[in-house]
Amino acid sequence: MDTIMGDMMFNLENQVDSDADHDTDEEPALGSAVEINALLLRRCQAAAKAKERALLLFKHVELEDDAAIYSYSVTIPKTKTTLFRLAMCYVSYGTSFRMASELIGCMYDVLGNPGLCACSRDEINNFIRVVYAVNLQQIADLLHRSWAFSLALDSTTHQSTSFFDLHFRIFIPNYHSIVNLHGCALRMFDRHTGDIMSTMVSKFLTVLCPNWTIHLLGLTSDEARNMIGWVVGVVIRLDAAMHSDCSLIRI
Repeated sequence: MDTIMGDMMFNLENQVDSDADHDTDEEPALGSAVEINALLLRRCQAAAKAKERALLLFKHVELEDDAAIYSYSVTIPKTKTTLFRLAMCYVSYGTSFRMASELIGCMYDVLGNPGLCACSRDEINNFIRVVYAVNLQQIADLLHRSWAFSLALDSTTHQSTSFFDLHFRIFIPNYHSIVNLHGCALRMFDRHTGDIMSTMVSKFLTVLCPNWTIHLLGLTSDEARNMIGWVVGVVIRLDAAMHSDCSLIRI
């Protein structure tokens, strides 16, 4: 899961570049090239520090002598187990990370449980990343065991932030049933063009299922031009990336 953790979940450098382009468009008189470079450097350093904090709980473990074969291990300390479970319960019911942190603090004030004290929003962020990584690993395992799967794509904007949503439909042989799984809502820091979105989806699928060009059976989307437009659409580009012996059903 290294590529997901490093390039998908915590790729703040893309956001830095996007913010920099946005700033220079709206503030043409920002200053000299030296000042602009200094600003970009500070943002890149902030992004690197944020990524380092986000991966504090993830320990790199080499599986074999080859350093290229490895995984991540996460251990929640016993003193944090109650805090972890409580944070997951709050967030699963729709509370924000800040609200979950405040609610846990209120419980500590009432109950006096030492296992609930000193809970920050950053700590809850890291807990959520652990659950997110575990869920992605489970979806990846299902994709590897399934002979085929379909994918539904859609883009949306929530609180002025754009997301590209991916849903999987997978047949589970052990349960003899088809399940619908929410894969990910990818943050979009750039323009909503078919090229950018198809590249983002392709990278995500390559991490979860390296042989997705063979196993992807169906693709569902709306009728937006950047989704199904001839040559420029996401669906058209993903269809072109499929293996020559595999056909793709477009809905």
